[in-house]
Amino acid sequence: IPSEHFDIALYIGNGSTQNITSVGFQPDFTWIKNRQGNDSNQLFDAVRGVTKALHTDTTAAEAVNDDTLTHFLSNGFTTGDDIATNTDDDTYVAWNWKGANATVTNTAGNEDTTVSANPDAGFSIVKWVNDGNEVGTRGHGLSKAPEAIITKVYTGYTVGWGTYWKPLAATNALRLDLTNASAATDAW
Repeated sequence: IPSEHFDIALYIGNGSTQNITSVGFQPDFTWIKNRQGNDSNQLFDAVRGVTKALHTDTTAAEAVNDDTLTHFLSNGFTTGDDIATNTDDDTYVAWNWKGANATVTNTAGNEDTTVSANPDAGFSIVKWVNDGNEVGTRGHGLSKAPEAIITKVYTGYTVGWGTYWKPLAATNALRLDLTNASAATDAW
């Protein structure tokens, strides 16, 4: 049942702290967009932790802001008064995915990963510290090979969003931060 693993929340900002409780589960990944402003998309996940946003339109590292998404709730999330997540009277959309609501260390592959995986939905969030070897395998906690992968270096470097999509084959990649067509890669 898709609604048990993915849900969309529409809300109106109040310019203060606000609980968004219309999601039917505790999300582990929430993507927020101000529908009235040109604010960057705000991506939050339970593996990196709340208040740590990534923006799909830039190569920047994560931005930490205590006034953005501050808590994941059993039926949604809490947002502070940041303009990108809760401007008074602006309308917002939040796409929410359910992970495992807990993280585990996954030792499959040649680098350990921190994972929140929901195999029933075919969705997982994976975090790892690169060991300096760009070539490697990393465990994702799913029961089969992923058909889509979105990657982002979130600290230190300003690197774009590498995106794998099965129909393009492993020799091509897309970028969320660019409008280009797919390009040849050896990343996958």
